[in-house]
Amino acid sequence: MINLIAAAIAHGGGFVILTTADISKAGGEPQTCGITFKPDGLLTFNADDASPTDEWWSKPGAGAGANYEVKAVLSAGGFTAEAAADGVWIAISSNRVWSVTETVAVSTETATATFSIRDLASQVVLGSASIKITANTI
Repeated sequence: MINLIAAAIAHGGGFVILTTADISKAGGEPQTCGITFKPDGLLTFNADDASPTDEWWSKPGAGAGANYEVKAVLSAGGFTAEAAADGVWIAISSNRVWSVTETVAVSTETATATFSIRDLASQVVLGSASIKITANTI
């Protein structure tokens, strides 16, 4: 806990916001659903529903991602596109996208992963959440 507080203080008193979520997108084929961690601290979704949060850092702004890394660890399915290999940390220095794409009519493609964000310097994990991403064709 002390490391988490120290990491937050070191970066302007902000904190990581990650929420367990189930996001999906449906429509004609092909259909892509995904999540993007942006370097300004924002979190965007290519999905039908309202997003669980719209930022991964409590104080979004230019350069917020310079001090952080993100990784995804799959627990089910697989990504069609991924910012880094499964379980590999990658700096949030540019947009980092994980997504699934379904190309077959009346079908579903799903990936479930635990996304984690850590402080680059201390390597302390500041937040994690399980996120399920689903693309449906109808």
